Amino acid sequence: MTRASKILSGAAALFLALHIANGIYFGGLLPNCARSYDEGMNSHTLQFRRLVSARPAYLPGYEIISGLIARSIGKNWTAIYLANNTFHLALLLIFSCLFGVLVRDFETGALAALLLCLYPLAAGSYNRYCMDFALMGIVMAAVYFIFKSDFFARPGYTLLFFAIVAYGVLIKETILAFIAGPFFYALFLRLKDLWRRSPPAAFRFMAGLAAVVTILGVLASLTVLRILLWDHLFWEAAGIPWYAPENLSFFWKGLWETQLTPLFTAVLAAGVYYFAKEADARLKILISLWILLPNVILLFIPHGKTARYLLPQLPALAIVSSFALRKLLDSPAGRGALTLIFAGGLFQLYVFFYAPETLSALSYKGFNYWKPEAYRLGESFDAENFRFKTELPVKIGRAITTDMQTRYAKDGKYTCSVTFFPDDWTLESYILRSYLLLNSDLEMTETYKGVIIMAPAYSGNKLFNRYFRNLSPADIDYAVQLAPRGAPRPPLKENLPGWLRASYETACWSLGLKPEPQDWEKVRRVFAERLSTFRDVGRVSGGNYDAYISAAPR
Repeated sequence: MTRASKILSGAAALFLALHIANGIYFGGLLPNCARSYDEGMNSHTLQFRRLVSARPAYLPGYEIISGLIARSIGKNWTAIYLANNTFHLALLLIFSCLFGVLVRDFETGALAALLLCLYPLAAGSYNRYCMDFALMGIVMAAVYFIFKSDFFARPGYTLLFFAIVAYGVLIKETILAFIAGPFFYALFLRLKDLWRRSPPAAFRFMAGLAAVVTILGVLASLTVLRILLWDHLFWEAAGIPWYAPENLSFFWKGLWETQLTPLFTAVLAAGVYYFAKEADARLKILISLWILLPNVILLFIPHGKTARYLLPQLPALAIVSSFALRKLLDSPAGRGALTLIFAGGLFQLYVFFYAPETLSALSYKGFNYWKPEAYRLGESFDAENFRFKTELPVKIGRAITTDMQTRYAKDGKYTCSVTFFPDDWTLESYILRSYLLLNSDLEMTETYKGVIIMAPAYSGNKLFNRYFRNLSPADIDYAVQLAPRGAPRPPLKENLPGWLRASYETACWSLGLKPEPQDWEKVRRVFAERLSTFRDVGRVSGGNYDAYISAAPR
């Protein structure tokens, strides 16, 4: 191993240690709570009472791994997702280095691994629930096996490719968009070679491939792939049209704002030049397909766009960028420039995690998905003021469960919808609701526009799951008003217009949609009429909040 290789290996190990330490630090600020409502919603679907939920929101790979970890360490969500993500981070860095050795040299792979540790989107995804983060290492391993198999010429590595892709599908089905381009390109090269040498061999290869794909397809259909494709692709609210400037800007501003930042975008631009000049033709085509095809697919799907969806393409961008950084290793001046680049990357991560207002000011509207201000506010609130205590969500959950057992058990009603009405729509109340999802004795199955559809723990396996296309007042079973502890109970009817508007706009933002004008007074009248029939269940207190619970008439 050369001196440069040893230095880069040490730097990669140091950056990995910093990743883990930073994740533990931020996770410790909120030891068992999500930092956002979406994270709380997704994490709660893991329902640690079973390895696979009755109706999971995604394919069960991430859930099974998290369930096994939970059985080892207990229900500590921070430790669960950090253990899960650390495994996939190690997978990413190892296969990045191995891929570099395969296509050029170890230094190229190590430089790509270092870049992946410094990309803010990857760093911001590591210490939270994010299946897209796990896919980065899996896609990197799959592409490595394509090359190692000499484009499916070596059966052993070909089987490893299918095995790692099958594992990735169980984590999240979107891996297919990232691996489709490299897969079909490798398949084309293999069939071209076989047909040239022996057409019967080409037919046998196709038959074997069809058998493997059929088996994988059957296994997928036995889980929840049909539900996933229907719910996630067709039922979720469509975003703005694909041709709208707001939609297109997600892609051309994506590298600049949401994935690499200006510093690493400049490195990528230099990398494109050297990559096009020096890389093998097959590598250039494969990497190009890896990057371009997922963006085309994401452009047209009827779904909100968020930067985390493109996390699995970051290894490809890092590989391209590493071709430029590799040139810097050849001279003292270049090594000095390389040191400055990595120092700049570390500074970016520092301000991203610890001084987000600085990065937000430098970057137009901040990061598209990981808003720096929102990212830090939750940790600040909890660490400085200890406002969020698990006792409050536990008390809310118990009060609702007890009331349902009394009122509905004989009728066979096992689910309820709970709507939260905060005194004002702030991140405090947003995170408090995610606290409820993780720490109450209610099992949440789906959310939409501020409504939580919950199955009390006593319902056993009779879970219920659906997507709300429109929120109807008739769907609300319980209303929970949140107010600062000791403050008068907020007037619900008077606060309805502001709450409805804020809830709607927040839901649109979380789904990547553009809010449309609404007749809020008309909506308020409908809700007010329904809520006026509710009866008081009681008040519970915890931390710095009081929760006033009321129930719909039976």
